[in-house]
Amino acid sequence: NDSGDQPLDGVTITLLDDNGATVATTTTDASGNYSFDDLAPGDYTVVETDIAGYQSVTPNSVPVTVLAGQDSTAEFVDEQFGSISGTVTRDIDNNDSGDQPLDGVTITLLDENGATVATTTTDASGNYSFDDLAPGDYTVVETDLAGYQSVTPNSVTVNVVAGQDSTADFVDEQFGSISGTVTRDIDNNDSGDQPLES
Repeated sequence: NDSGDQPLDGVTITLLDDNGATVATTTTDASGNYSFDDLAPGDYTVVETDIAGYQSVTPNSVPVTVLAGQDSTAEFVDEQFGSISGTVTRDIDNNDSGDQPLDGVTITLLDENGATVATTTTDASGNYSFDDLAPGDYTVVETDLAGYQSVTPNSVTVNVVAGQDSTADFVDEQFGSISGTVTRDIDNNDSGDQPLES
């Protein structure tokens, strides 16, 4: 919801003067707090550097005017990236559930506007994953291997929640075939004796 819920410690905060020069650097404590003390009144910019695996919800550069004898504030909200993972398996007993992993299956991730975010393929265990995703709505699309068709829908909408892994699994089945012969009975015993061709 773009508001801060839990404190983030170890976040680097940099204070710049009105010329863009670094005045000081610090990190947030266990309560997510930081401070720059004993500052001369004037204009500053406070810059937050996102931790790996996080992105800023609020601007990470905030101009601040320090007034004599007063405390000014600059607060930041980040959100953790999420992920989508899943498996592609094949149904070998015609019950529409996956029995064996399928590797080399192309999986495409689309954003909420239908633009391609990333593409990957399943590994030997039929697994795939998309990591470091900004929270939001995505569509995961599976492209059937040659000789296979989807048992489950091959396009799934997934909502990625900050800091969580969402899943989208797929089941395919291999095409089969029917073959046989046509023969003629030449000795009247109701069994085929000679092949018949067109």
